[in-house]
Amino acid sequence: MTEESQAVAIVTEKDKAIADIRAEGAKAAARKKEINEITRTLEGLTFGSVSGASLTPHVRYQIAKYCESTGAEPMTQIDILGNKPYLNANYWADNLANQERFHHYEQKEIGEPAELALRVKAKELLDLSDELEKQEEARIRIRAFDLIEEADEMVQLRAQWQPPEGAKSVVETTIWRFINQCNMGAVTSGKITDLTAWLIPVKECNWAGGKKGGKGDPVGDAEPSKTARSRSLRRCAAKAFSAWMAPYREAMERAEKAIEAEFEVLTAEEVKEEGERAVSFEGGEVEVVYTEEAEELPVEAYGEIEAEPIEKKEEKVKKEKKAPEPPPEEDFDRRDAQRAIFATLKDAGIANKDRKAWAEKHDLATSTDDWSKADFARAMGICIDPVKEQVMDAIEVLGLDLGDVSLRVLGQEEPKFLKHWNLLAEDLEEKMEGGDL
Repeated sequence: MTEESQAVAIVTEKDKAIADIRAEGAKAAARKKEINEITRTLEGLTFGSVSGASLTPHVRYQIAKYCESTGAEPMTQIDILGNKPYLNANYWADNLANQERFHHYEQKEIGEPAELALRVKAKELLDLSDELEKQEEARIRIRAFDLIEEADEMVQLRAQWQPPEGAKSVVETTIWRFINQCNMGAVTSGKITDLTAWLIPVKECNWAGGKKGGKGDPVGDAEPSKTARSRSLRRCAAKAFSAWMAPYREAMERAEKAIEAEFEVLTAEEVKEEGERAVSFEGGEVEVVYTEEAEELPVEAYGEIEAEPIEKKEEKVKKEKKAPEPPPEEDFDRRDAQRAIFATLKDAGIANKDRKAWAEKHDLATSTDDWSKADFARAMGICIDPVKEQVMDAIEVLGLDLGDVSLRVLGQEEPKFLKHWNLLAEDLEEKMEGGDL
């Protein structure tokens, strides 16, 4: 390379680096501007019994960051529950509506309180029917028996989904979506009018209140019905549209973790120390807390709204003295990864006593505590890939779509674990043997 061409190359590389920095700067500035605009909007909104104007500038700023990260509309898609912003059912419904293959969804309350309410109503109707004329008595009794049948169905559904005992609200969600092999152009143009063969239901269930995962559920206790509906819809959306939800959910969960770490709500005691207005969530209720020393914080004290809250000097010194820790692997939950690989090895017929030998055979550390994220991915691949290849070969021969087969056999759009791939392999093998080509 000549000196002239080398100089041109250096200049080009330098210009590219500068352009990249400018692009990142413009992106950051646009994000900052959007957060500021949302922060101002929040001041005029109301969350439950609390107006946005009653929130401290810091709290409004954190909610704005959350909305910007998740793409949520603060007016209709955000609730404040359990000391942090919460994406409600409107958020998931609106995002589902943007999916080309989404048709509609239904939600059914199946919790014990709802079941008991139906039985009480049925008894009232039966008692009432005894006092009516025969024709009216028959109509009322039919209505009562319908309610009893509906209550019995709730018991059966709870036995299927097995929510924790004492859950205040249990909601089953069904999403109806078009299979992947459906010609959506023919649907929208009206050429396909009978949708029966092209729609498939995907079901999921979630609950709120009482205990969740063996622990208390303060968010669910505060708004059981609203929370259960949102959780159930979110879980069902992940099953029905996993290809869309996977990266989307990961980005959203990163935002939630970041905001949860930063989102601070001052309690009444902290307000007395700080002498500023704040919000208390004690007792599960949202209320504005004032003290005699409380003063309205000027926006200028926070700069152009977006400035972070001023830390106490002692805390700041402690943070500066603390040695920085190496960042964890992004989006890597070791416990989840261990549970997944242990279940996969079991499905692959590898007993607990044979795990170490299997790991050594594949050049992996004998303890999963020493595995990296890449090691877990490789181990899963070693177990799943042979069955996956078998499934994909059968899919190609039969001229089917993997997502459609998965929806039909598993009730979800995408197989995740070895047991899922095994079930698909068994189903496709039956089709091949039966000559169902």
